[in-house]
Amino acid sequence: MTYESDEAFLRRAEAEFLRRLESSELPPRPNGHATDPRTTPDETAANGASDDPTKDNGADNSAHDNRAHDKGAAGKGAGTASTTSKARRSDTEKDDEKLPPFPEIAWRGTFGTYKEAMNGTTETSDVAHFLTCWAAEAAALGRRVHCFVGDLVYPNVYLCFYGESGDKKTTAQRRLLQCNLLSGIQNLKILSNVGSTEGLADALSEATGLDETECIYLFYWEELAAQMARGRWSGSTVFEFMVQTFDCPPNWGLNYRRRPVSIRKPTPTILTATTPEWFWKQAKQEDFYGGFANRLLFLAGTKKRPLPQPQPVPSTAVEVIHARITALSKVMACAVYFSAEASRLWDSFYIDWENTDRGALLAVAVKRIPAYVLKLAMTYAADEATLPTINLEQLQAAIAVGKYAELCTKRLLDLQVKGLSQMGELEERFVRYITAHDGVEVRRMQQTLSKFTGGAEVFNKVLNNLRLADRIEIKPGRPRTAHITR
Repeated sequence: MTYESDEAFLRRAEAEFLRRLESSELPPRPNGHATDPRTTPDETAANGASDDPTKDNGADNSAHDNRAHDKGAAGKGAGTASTTSKARRSDTEKDDEKLPPFPEIAWRGTFGTYKEAMNGTTETSDVAHFLTCWAAEAAALGRRVHCFVGDLVYPNVYLCFYGESGDKKTTAQRRLLQCNLLSGIQNLKILSNVGSTEGLADALSEATGLDETECIYLFYWEELAAQMARGRWSGSTVFEFMVQTFDCPPNWGLNYRRRPVSIRKPTPTILTATTPEWFWKQAKQEDFYGGFANRLLFLAGTKKRPLPQPQPVPSTAVEVIHARITALSKVMACAVYFSAEASRLWDSFYIDWENTDRGALLAVAVKRIPAYVLKLAMTYAADEATLPTINLEQLQAAIAVGKYAELCTKRLLDLQVKGLSQMGELEERFVRYITAHDGVEVRRMQQTLSKFTGGAEVFNKVLNNLRLADRIEIKPGRPRTAHITR
């Protein structure tokens, strides 16, 4: 017996499906959908049938039907109203996810110089470059400037750029190291990996040096989710450390070990990035309500057009930028104040911000954006040599970035809701399948449903969710079997 290739089968099946669909040879399903000739009985049980005619009844059928309709429309100028509606819904969803342009007024001083230097060197969004420059300037400033708004606020920041995989965000991050933006700054330590809190404390205590001034450190993490996974290790207190040092306390110490560690004036900054998918694999809503996540400022931006031959970063521009960042580490320590105009603007912004109604999760997720507005305004003032004054234009630019960050954060939270919805659909698909095949071997079930889960990780997560919810029972043995809970 000879076997045709998968590609040949798909071409033949789609052509036959189109022919039968157009000639009305396919019998309708109970809900009015045509039956996919490739659907096996196992897959049919997993797909189920929806009472809502506007909903898809299975990822395999929707994918096959969409491919068939798309080819039919392209080759014959044909198409159904439902296919057009789906395409329009997809376009609308994409439009809803689009962010407005990053505020142009944010590109002030060294930030503008940095943007120009990076232009033509990578496809990365300029927003990712903005965060790299901001992290470098914040780390260089350390505690040299501060403002008082009920408590002391320093320029240090926890910055995270998120975007789809392949958008070259890591390239923007690496410019911090490749261009040596922070080389030569006293008492600054750059850390790429975080294991135990004790090991971290040891490394940071070395950065303080013999003069016992502040301990400035920048965490450089190319993938935030990886660090969050480590932070969830049993007994790990890394997140606790990050939370406790965000506001730059006078001292931080570990006293429960044989050799206590004390860090004088810890001054942390974080530069990291992630994809929404990886972030929500590790993050929980609790991380926003009382933990590490609501101390992060999330920004996103659109990748630029393809750049087949990116140019190297101009060395002369790098020298200028490095000199300006180094100069920030030497500014005279001072308290920062608003100009009269900036003071009125800050009062208006803060009152409006606090009086804005937001959902509970969004409210806690953006809770610290006003503080980030102050941090950026202080950085602008130091960079543009207007200290100890924050002027109106600097505060306007910082507020614009803060409002943009709120939109980015809301979008990130919305993406989690979509992910939860998809997980819920998978759980219901699993329940339908196990109901139709009670006692099925878990291995066979995984083989049948792998097209929906994409791999063992998601499959096991869905299975475990249903088991913990007491909707199914997994009986041990060889082989393991799945049963609906009676």
